[in-house]
Amino acid sequence: MSTKQQTQQPEECEIDAAADIYDVVFELWQRAAPGLTEKELEWFKGGSVSAHASFRNFAAALRVIEQLGAFDCNKNASKMLFFFSDYVHCLEAMVSVADFADGQLCCRHLPEQ
Repeated sequence: MSTKQQTQQPEECEIDAAADIYDVVFELWQRAAPGLTEKELEWFKGGSVSAHASFRNFAAALRVIEQLGAFDCNKNASKMLFFFSDYVHCLEAMVSVADFADGQLCCRHLPEQ
């Protein structure tokens, strides 16, 4: 009998509940992950590199926006902040999926006990 270590899986979401980007990504991941090949898992794992680069670029863009005074008494500041929040949530989902893919790859390479 196999005693392979189980990777942490995202909690099952309620399809009836309101969903944000993160919920949708994880619902799709949960449904697709068991059938993915190692090559596909490697591709998903690589998403963390892109997400980390996007985080760095986003931080630099925020510094420029702040230096330009875009947040000072701007009537659109709340809209910008909601957009930034959604963007960070997308990147968070990418990093998490990459972590789950890495965990699945590690489990597939554990010796049978």
